[in-house]
Amino acid sequence: MGDSSCRPRRQRRRSCRAAAIAVGAGVAVGAMAFTRSGRPGCWAPPPAANGVYHFRAARASLQLCVVPVPGPARSGIPGVVPLPEGLQSLSLFGWTIGGSFFVDWEDSPWGPYREVGLLSCLAIATSAAALASGAWGAWASHVWVDSKDATEGGRRLYGLPATTCTIAAEEAGPDGCVLAFGRAPLLHINDGVGPLGRIDTPPRLMVGFLPRASRAEGELPWPLPSDLTLPNLSGGLREADPQDVEVGFDCRRLLSYPIRLRPGGASFLPGHAPTGGNGVVPRLDFSAWLPLFGVELLDVEIEVGVPEAL
Repeated sequence: MGDSSCRPRRQRRRSCRAAAIAVGAGVAVGAMAFTRSGRPGCWAPPPAANGVYHFRAARASLQLCVVPVPGPARSGIPGVVPLPEGLQSLSLFGWTIGGSFFVDWEDSPWGPYREVGLLSCLAIATSAAALASGAWGAWASHVWVDSKDATEGGRRLYGLPATTCTIAAEEAGPDGCVLAFGRAPLLHINDGVGPLGRIDTPPRLMVGFLPRASRAEGELPWPLPSDLTLPNLSGGLREADPQDVEVGFDCRRLLSYPIRLRPGGASFLPGHAPTGGNGVVPRLDFSAWLPLFGVELLDVEIEVGVPEAL
């Protein structure tokens, strides 16, 4: 699904027609949108028959923090990630909810990979149509994955600001620490994760977590439901592939889509703010982040809807 080399144009067109017929009338429009782009199998396959993409994660953790409100588009304020035009943060007295997340994907449209992201705020889309539909969600200002196929698919399909780098995940030792990075849970961003393409000693990102065997699994702790659907916003990238735009996939626009989570187990974690990050663009000042708490989900079945432009 994520082969880095595409077949000749004629072969691609034949497979496009076959794929559109195979998925049936229920998703024929969506399938043609992907196949007509001329890159079937290179950045995203058609969605499933029910119109969603299926993912499975062995582990997904979220750390929530109170963070400063992002600035407006093109504000240039050091340490503050600007929001794209058409978005407004949900805040109180200059503060909002943000944080970080880590997902160890076992299965996805692009195969297994790891993903780390930073959430700069809760946001709501401000266009008239978006306000009528109540489009809101957590806003990811930075996303890193360790798969080039997932990077391309995430940017072109979901408008995520994804880049490729090395991600290491380590369990804490008997003392509760992860190597020399500190106590788990943690996220440390090495200085080499920046815009200049510098080569540093891997890993570029270090994720530390508590041993899985140290926590009870099975029944989810209150108030976590066993089946949860959340809204999500992304998009607003500076550039989009012209072929994608022709068939209605424009990652420069704000995008909205639901995410359905069905975890097999979960636990609450101590709060933690990310560390490091020198060289990250847009710049972030983690010293202003106030940790709240974390949540870890295990063996998660996830359905992600096809994004709709706002």
